[in-house]
Amino acid sequence: VKGNREEVEIIIYNLLDNAIKYSSGERIDIEIQNNKFIIRNSLDYIPEDILNRLFEPFIKYNKDKKVITSSGFGLYMAKELSDLNNISLNYEISNGKIVFNLESKNTN
Repeated sequence: VKGNREEVEIIIYNLLDNAIKYSSGERIDIEIQNNKFIIRNSLDYIPEDILNRLFEPFIKYNKDKKVITSSGFGLYMAKELSDLNNISLNYEISNGKIVFNLESKNTN
């Protein structure tokens, strides 16, 4: 993934931190393909009202009152920095898994 080194490190750190904090399983899959970085983990239920808003600031969900130290700002920062670096960052949720895809928009 091409971009400002420090900012790309912050993006990846925040994606990994999110996966570690919110994974419902014991496994986090990381995959690197050409110009793409993929993080996949299992997850529990996410309320419908925040499902499509994970990149907004201060969005977080603590199931069963589980205490997770989080400001709800990490994914927002990752998205903002990816946009500044011309990097595509998106996610898909299906079959009890969330997959974050980080990919350089131009591969020159």
